[in-house]
This record gives sequence, structure tokens and C-alpha cells, in this order.
Amino acid sequence: MPRGREQLRKTLFRSGLRTMSAVHRGLYRASGGRIGGRIWGLSILLLTTTGRKSGLLRTTPLCFLPVGDALVVVASNGGMDWFPDWWLNLVAQPRATMRVGREQRSVVARRA
Repeated sequence: MPRGREQLRKTLFRSGLRTMSAVHRGLYRASGGRIGGRIWGLSILLLTTTGRKSGLLRTTPLCFLPVGDALVVVASNGGMDWFPDWWLNLVAQPRATMRVGREQRSVVARRA
């Protein structure tokens, strides 16, 4: 794929994802997870990381699997060939918060 097309694809993907995530976050927070807490049978949490460049808090809705006391998320980025920003933020600063429904807890991320 020519470089210009690849960059356009990446820009459009990120723009669409940001818009969808903003709507999802708002509905999830307003409803305590009743709206947006499950998609296609998968449980959803809100992960808040610290931006590695900006230092600002960034919140992303993600699918998760509970494994014992841990909550496992996968940095697949929808099958794209680059890492999601939230993953890069966690690599730089592993302390974060996760919100499942109305419950929020501090976490320290680690690779599985």
C-alpha cells in the first residue's frame, strides 16, 4: 500500500475510534455501565492511563476477561499493525485505573 494511503487509513481509523470512544465513555459513565458495559457478549471496562507525552489522563473503553482477581485486556488495536496509544501509555507508566460498572480501582499493569 502506498505510504500516503497508509497514513490516510491510519488517520481515518484513529479519528473514527476517538469519536466512538467518546460517545461510549459518556454513555458508560452516565449509566454506571448499564449502557456500553457489554458489546457482542463481551464485558467492557474503562481504562484510564496517563498520556506518555502530554501527562493528561486518557480513558479508553476496552473488552476484558476476568482471570482470578485480575482483569485482562488485549492490546490488539482491532487488528491494526500498530500498538494502541493506551498500551504505549501503560508501558511508559503502568499505574492506571479501571472502572467496571460503578466500581473503580487503581491497578498496576503488567504484560501477561
